[in-house]
Amino acid sequence: MKKARLSRILVHASLDFIEDFSNQIEENYQISLETKPQKSLVLMKTKDSVSGLNFYNGEILVTECKVTIHHFHGFGIVMGEQPDRSFYMAVIDAAFNAELPEISSWKDRLIQEEARIEKEKLSETKNAEASRVQFDTMEGFDER
Repeated sequence: MKKARLSRILVHASLDFIEDFSNQIEENYQISLETKPQKSLVLMKTKDSVSGLNFYNGEILVTECKVTIHHFHGFGIVMGEQPDRSFYMAVIDAAFNAELPEISSWKDRLIQEEARIEKEKLSETKNAEASRVQFDTMEGFDER
């Protein structure tokens, strides 16, 4: 599984879901906490739709964490103040980097969680679309 896809799943998955994976690793391996979960600010890059140029729209509060398992580094970063999630993500990232045997049993669960997340997002989109206001143009107004 590619890192971008894994990160997307871990960011949106329930905290209990990723905590379970992290606990499996914590029970069986020595985890070195390189950088405890800490808040940081990062610049958000945006592309101007008119000029097509990139600019920095503002700062985003993130929580980041770094761990090591058997000399393999793991990094977790998530928007907002979520120290537990950033730690769990770092442990899972290190487990994937170290290619630990536990990860082979996770792939099906990760795919199922990804499907659940997509279904939830689709439902949210449908709810938003249903409540969208339809503005009519004022055609024919002057004809009165």
